[in-house]
Amino acid sequence: MDGYRKRLIEEQTAFVGQRTKEANLNVAYKDLYGTAVGSVATGERNVETIHANMRDAFEKTRKLHLLTPTEADDAMAVAANSIATQGIPGNPQLGVDLVKEIFLGQRAGVPPLGSSAKYADVPVKTIEQAETTARELQRKLNVTLAVDFKEAASTGTLREKEFIKFTEDNPHVFTQAEREGILLTNRTSLESAREKQLKLADTLKLKAEAQASEQDINVMLAQRGTEGSLLTIPGKVTYKKDNGETGTYSRQELLDRAVENKLTEIDAWAQSVAKDPDAKGVDVPALKFDRELDFFKRNPVKHPQWTDLLNAGYSSASPDALAGGQPPPHLLEAVKLYENLEAKAPGLLERHLNSQGAKDFYQTYRTARTLLRQDERQAMQTAALATKGLVDEAQFTPSYDKLETELSRAESFWPWAQGIENYGEMLPEVRRLGRVLVRAGASPEDALTRAGEAVRGEYTNINGYMVRTSDRNIEFFGVNMAALKLQPREFTDVVQDYLRRYASDQHDPSTLSIRPMTKGVGTWAVVDAVTGFPIESNSGLSPQFSVRELLQFEKDQQEGKIEEKLKELRKPARSMTPLNLIRRAFGLDDADLFGHDEEPAP
Repeated sequence: MDGYRKRLIEEQTAFVGQRTKEANLNVAYKDLYGTAVGSVATGERNVETIHANMRDAFEKTRKLHLLTPTEADDAMAVAANSIATQGIPGNPQLGVDLVKEIFLGQRAGVPPLGSSAKYADVPVKTIEQAETTARELQRKLNVTLAVDFKEAASTGTLREKEFIKFTEDNPHVFTQAEREGILLTNRTSLESAREKQLKLADTLKLKAEAQASEQDINVMLAQRGTEGSLLTIPGKVTYKKDNGETGTYSRQELLDRAVENKLTEIDAWAQSVAKDPDAKGVDVPALKFDRELDFFKRNPVKHPQWTDLLNAGYSSASPDALAGGQPPPHLLEAVKLYENLEAKAPGLLERHLNSQGAKDFYQTYRTARTLLRQDERQAMQTAALATKGLVDEAQFTPSYDKLETELSRAESFWPWAQGIENYGEMLPEVRRLGRVLVRAGASPEDALTRAGEAVRGEYTNINGYMVRTSDRNIEFFGVNMAALKLQPREFTDVVQDYLRRYASDQHDPSTLSIRPMTKGVGTWAVVDAVTGFPIESNSGLSPQFSVRELLQFEKDQQEGKIEEKLKELRKPARSMTPLNLIRRAFGLDDADLFGHDEEPAP
C-alpha cells in the first residue's frame, strides 16, 4: 500500500513538474518572441541587435522561472520557429536573417544554438520554413506595392526615388517596360495636375472677379435704394460672368434684384429681432411692415408679395364664398394689408393693384366700412356683390339717373372741378366708380362724392388741365430730388418753371399744360391747356420730357446753369450753316454767328 502511494506521489510530482516546465517554457517563448516583435516595431533592423535584445530581456525571465540553460535554448528555438512560421510582414527577408542569427549567431561564453547536437537538423528546417514564409510574404507585398505604385502614379503622387530603389532591390517585380511606364504615367499625371491647378487658379480668379462685380452692383443698388433714387440707375449695367465674359443687366432686372435684396435684408433683421430674448413684447411684424413701407415709399417699385396678396385676395372674393361664412384666408390678409397701405401710403395702392376690378373691389370695401358702417365680413360681401355679383341693373336705374343728374352739376359741389378744361375726360371714371358704389348700397350723392375724390387723387392740375399721373412719377418726385441733393420743390412748381422757359417769347405760359405720352411711364408732352394739342417752341427745350429730364432741368436751374444750357440748345450746329460751309470750302475757319467772345490767347 505504501509502495503504491509512493508511486502515485512520484507520478503526480512528475506530472506537475512537466506542466510547470511547459508553462515556464511557454512564458519564456512568449518573452523572446515578444522582444523580437517589439524591436522590429521600434524600427530596429539589425538582426544581431535584435538577437542581443532577446537574450538580454530573456535573462530576467530565465532567472525568475529557474530555467536551465537547456530549457532556455529550447525556448529560443521555439521563438525562432514562430518567427520562421509567421515571418515579419513588411520586411520578409528580415525574418529569414533573424532566424539565421538565432541559430548561427555568436553567443557570449557559449557556442551558437545551431551547433548543439540536439538541434543538428533543426536550423536547416527552420531556415527553410523562414525562407518559404518570406517568399509568400514578399509575393503579397510585391502585389500590394505594385498596386500602390500604379495608383500613386495615376494621381501624380509617386515618390520616384523610392520606386526606383524598390525596383533595383526587387528586379523581379516589374519589367523594365513596366517600370518606365509607371514613371511616365506619374510624370504625365503630375503635369496634368499642374495644368489643372493653373486652370483652377484661373477659374477661382474669374469667380472672385465675378463675385466682386456682383457685390459692386449690390452695393450700388443698396445705396440707390436708401437714397430713393432707383429710377436713376442706368438702363443697362455690365457685370463679369464666372467664365470671364461680360454680361448686361437691364434696368428691370436691377430693380427686381434691388427689391429682392432689400426684402431678404429685412427678413433677416426681423428673424434676428424675434430670436432676441431682450425683444420680448416687440411687435416684429409691425416693425417689419414699417421698414418695407419706408423702402417702397422712397422707391417706385412693386413689393411682389403685396402685389400677389392683394390680387389673390380679390380673386378669392366671390359672392358665393363670402355668403357661406368665414372669408377665405387670402382675402382677410389682403384687406388688412389694403387698410394698412391706405392709412400709411395710399399712393402705393395704385402700383400694386393689377386690374381695375381689384381697385373697384377695395374702394367699395373701404366705402362699405366707412360710409355704410359695415363690419369686415359684411363689407367684403358688399364689395364682392357690387363688383362680381350678378345683379338686376334695372333696380338701380333710378339711382343711376340721379347719379347722372349730379354729374351734370358736379362743379357746384366739387370746387376743384371749376375751370378744368378737360373735366369731361374724368367723367367716365367717376361714373363707373359711382355706379359700383351705388350697387354696394351707397346713396347717389355719397357715391358720387367718394368716386369724384378717388378719381381726383389720380390727377394733377397743371394750368387748368388735369394731368393723370401715377404715383411712381409724382409721389416720389421729391425723394428723387433729395437723392440728387436738390432743394425740395413740388412737382407742379418745377413743371410750371419748365412751361415758363418753354413758352419763351412765343406763348403765354399760363396757356400751356402737359399731357402724359403713355399712362404711368413718366413721360409728358407740352400741350395747349384748352385744346390739348402739342405746342412747338424755339426755347431749345424738348416738347416731350421724362422725369429724369425734368430732374436735370431743375438741377440746372438750382445750379444756375439753365441760361447757358438753353443758349447751347438753341444754337444750331456751326458745321451746318451755309456761311460756314462756304468758309470751309475756301479753307477759312467757321464764323462765330452768335457773337461769342473770343477765347483769350494763352
